[in-house]
Amino acid sequence: MSSKMDLGLGENELTEEEKGWAATLQLQAQKDGILIENTFMLHAFALLGKGDLKKGLFRAKHWNEICAQWGLRETAQDAATAWMRNSTFEEFFLTAGRDEEGRLMMCTKMATFIPKDSLKTDEDWRFIMRALSDNMRAMTPTLRDVRNGACIVSWMKGYGWRNVNPSVERKLASIYQDSYPVKMKRIVVIDPPLIFRAVMKVFSVFMKKKLIDRIVLMSEEEVRSGNKLPLDQTSADLGGSMKENWWDVRASRLATHHASVQALGPLVPLQGV
Repeated sequence: MSSKMDLGLGENELTEEEKGWAATLQLQAQKDGILIENTFMLHAFALLGKGDLKKGLFRAKHWNEICAQWGLRETAQDAATAWMRNSTFEEFFLTAGRDEEGRLMMCTKMATFIPKDSLKTDEDWRFIMRALSDNMRAMTPTLRDVRNGACIVSWMKGYGWRNVNPSVERKLASIYQDSYPVKMKRIVVIDPPLIFRAVMKVFSVFMKKKLIDRIVLMSEEEVRSGNKLPLDQTSADLGGSMKENWWDVRASRLATHHASVQALGPLVPLQGV
């Protein structure tokens, strides 16, 4: 499924305008002493900023703060994935492909996540924050995907107050909101519960309005009809025909992300800055 934003470019190519954004961002980040890990991340931050230097710098700086706070760079991807698969998160994810706009999707069964049962120790928090950051990498495996944006699908059947913890959600949101270079272009909420409006009022304290405005509500029946999401890209649990295991899909996307990082190479410091 192709994206409407391919622009005739390769998966990890930038337009001349975008290259200018990246060069300006690298120059200022180097002057300000803001670490940018590699060329892929530089280009991703530039794409998210869309020429707004302050926005790109803020996001890069915030990402470094999040990495330092939770020890993300010192925590192995495999260890965080193993922790997630050995916890309640094994059943939390449903497989998903791309939406009708070509955006990569990640689908979750929200009722299976009970914060007080899943996050009890500092190690739990370190692992979940690393695993969530890897989920963001899996949704942005190429610069084309960064440019196109991502789509979260949350199935909320059975969701109740036991699943709600604003403090936990605020911490988790710090990964994808003004931090890791991923743009959530759409958040699909399937079967919103009666408490949904009340929950969103609580979450609106830390969730940006532009993110809340991207929430789209739909019923399970609408999903199963095939009129809302491509059924060949949707889990069989929701009436789709996609049967691949989510963890295999995630691993494949992460491998592509790693290949993209390797292809673009390390970030070479500018001389004379």
